[in-house]
Amino acid sequence: MKDPHGNVMSFYYGKETNYYTQNLKYTENGKPYVRGGYLKRAEYGQRDGQAYTTAAPARVVFTTDERCVDAPADCEPGDLTDATAGRWPDVPWDRNCVANTKCEGKNCPHLLDPSEARLGDHTDPLRLQLLRRGPLEADACLHRQR
Repeated sequence: MKDPHGNVMSFYYGKETNYYTQNLKYTENGKPYVRGGYLKRAEYGQRDGQAYTTAAPARVVFTTDERCVDAPADCEPGDLTDATAGRWPDVPWDRNCVANTKCEGKNCPHLLDPSEARLGDHTDPLRLQLLRRGPLEADACLHRQR
């Protein structure tokens, strides 16, 4: 992203994949597609034309947490299954198809599915390093079910 003064901010995302039955070929394994993503980091303080050729002087790093409403110990990234899908009430698990399986009934990509992940914490390593606050601190982002 570039402002009118030539300052640039770059955003970096992680990908989430899913699978679907392409052309209604139920006898074949599902075909992959990029279902969605999440913000991993934002880099700023560069000038136009330098965004990918020089290191950014500042950045904010984001982490993700699961969109699970149960105890954190029951909400690890690999815990979402058919049996535990109720812990992720806003994730349309019925549209999920895993790699190397048939995806009958999942006939098209669902690009607007909510992610399994939500924004967790964010840190600004440069600011914290410059202020010499010792261990890296993070501002927690809150997650509330409505």
